[in-house]
Amino acid sequence: MLWGSVDKARGVVQLYETALFDGGVFGGSYMPSDFKLPALPVNDLTPVLWLILAEQSSNVNPENQSATAAALSLPLEKVRRLAEAHRKDSAWNADTAARVSFVLARLTDLQGELMSDDRLLRIAIVDYLSAITGWAGQEHALDRAMALRCLAESLGGLSDLHYDRAANEAAVNAYRQGSAIYAAAGATL
Repeated sequence: MLWGSVDKARGVVQLYETALFDGGVFGGSYMPSDFKLPALPVNDLTPVLWLILAEQSSNVNPENQSATAAALSLPLEKVRRLAEAHRKDSAWNADTAARVSFVLARLTDLQGELMSDDRLLRIAIVDYLSAITGWAGQEHALDRAMALRCLAESLGGLSDLHYDRAANEAAVNAYRQGSAIYAAAGATL
């Protein structure tokens, strides 16, 4: 379920996704329980939202994985161009940039998984690292933990394609870091 508001003065939409069942929120985690979409103008948010809905739809196991992966290419490219255009632009704050990077990572990861393409998985890993860097403060601890868990899955997927001990060790490390954040947050939730 999507909900949120519009800042009419800035023309920015702030949406949240709330799962209707445990673990169903974008990012596949229980915490944060609501996924905050990047705060963007409607035209910029549309391809991002399309990707989020595509990721949620992929949970029903598409019959034609290669067609599903191909369908992600154009929206991913649109969002990647949007992100590149704003990398040097101060209009985006660190949270918005991190959220866009996280969306790119999730969907590039999915595309790489569907196509068994290690190049795409490596791009997803870089995007996850960018999101983790953008979510540096304590106020983003749960977002960072979610991204670390997803990063670990990507690293594991990379190692599944071509066994790589370093990728496995990095995956374990990312899981541990994410778990430590969740454990610390459990006392304050």
